[in-house]
Amino acid sequence: MKKLLVTVLAGAILWQAAVAGEEEARPETIAQGEALAWLGLVDTNQYDQCWEKLSPSFRKEVSKRKWKASITQIRKPLGKVVSRKPKSTEHTTELPGAPEGEYVVAKFDTAFQNKPATVETVILIREQDLIWRVSSYFVKLAALAEMVRRAGRIRGAECLVPDRRIAPGRQAAAQRLTMKPDRIHLHP
Repeated sequence: MKKLLVTVLAGAILWQAAVAGEEEARPETIAQGEALAWLGLVDTNQYDQCWEKLSPSFRKEVSKRKWKASITQIRKPLGKVVSRKPKSTEHTTELPGAPEGEYVVAKFDTAFQNKPATVETVILIREQDLIWRVSSYFVKLAALAEMVRRAGRIRGAECLVPDRRIAPGRQAAAQRLTMKPDRIHLHP
């Protein structure tokens, strides 16, 4: 009887360890960790290192100089990060207008000094080397977008990432910082 109990307990422990290992290996878990590490670089103004960790397709479309200027323009008015909590993660193989691939959309509820209620969205793509890299970054900011528009700093409206929804022939014309009332992004 003791041997049976020991065997059952050992089996339960091994099963629990296997389940915990599977949880850690889930694409959502791994990509969310990569997103948080990347956001940490953005939070500490390490924009060169941040750009290096972007997906190669993003870096091909957006120069480091333009990236630094755009991310500074987006993040500076927000102030320092006060808190950030994971909101959701979604693993998918399809995103509208994006090439086929393996993606994770990670959203975070983030409070900044000057904007206490925002949602940051980081889209990661699993590259051929099996590493998750950031391919898009969005900050949802209704009040800030209106403030910037009124100040006349930015005209138009929309995204901070290469937006693959833009037809290849129009990408050069679309390379600009734009804004919608509820979010800011960068089109390559």
